[in-house]
Amino acid sequence: MGEVTICVPLKCASFETLFAGAKLARKKRADMVEIWLNTLPFQNEKKPMKMLEKCVEKMELPVLCVYKGKEAGERQRLLLAAVAVGVDYIDLSLDTDDEVREELRAHIEAKGGLTQLIISYHNFSETPSYEMLWSIVLRARDMGAEIVKISTTANSQADNETLYRVLDTAREHAIRMLGMCMGEEGRESRVKALEHGGLWMFAALDESTRTADGQMTIDEVKSSINGDI
Repeated sequence: MGEVTICVPLKCASFETLFAGAKLARKKRADMVEIWLNTLPFQNEKKPMKMLEKCVEKMELPVLCVYKGKEAGERQRLLLAAVAVGVDYIDLSLDTDDEVREELRAHIEAKGGLTQLIISYHNFSETPSYEMLWSIVLRARDMGAEIVKISTTANSQADNETLYRVLDTAREHAIRMLGMCMGEEGRESRVKALEHGGLWMFAALDESTRTADGQMTIDEVKSSINGDI
């Protein structure tokens, strides 16, 4: 396998832990980080946008921001702030309200398109059919996604193969994608999806910081591809 791009998810309860995690990610030669905005205590900050700007600066790596909490207003506020400070990517769920998504897209355009929009679909119980997943990819593209993320749960090897087929088709249509299957059955897809056109993979700093079932650590990724990263 050729070069592997690794994104480290940082799901942290404090800014100090976030900064320490970013430092370790750089030490382990990660290529980018994913900041979970909903777990950080922005509500305790007098100037949350300034703190977000500080967070992005201290990563010293490309940054993807995601908000996985249920508070729609806070999600919109922080993702708009992330665009304002120039993060590289934001991740928005496929089921986000049209009005919210369009406001974010307009904000990205107003800032010169520096931030790329990822629209993601997650299924925590199964991997739908190829036809259904491909229709989701096209729907996300038509919503304005610059990158489409598909994350399903593998209950068999056939589910991994379904994901690879979707990735192959996306590559044929010049649609940029991230893809993975969660769960132990989907573990191989974390790396193998890259062979089918996936842009990067997510890998944890260590076992205690995994953010999804079946997610590998950076050290496990290195071992699985014989250190060729």
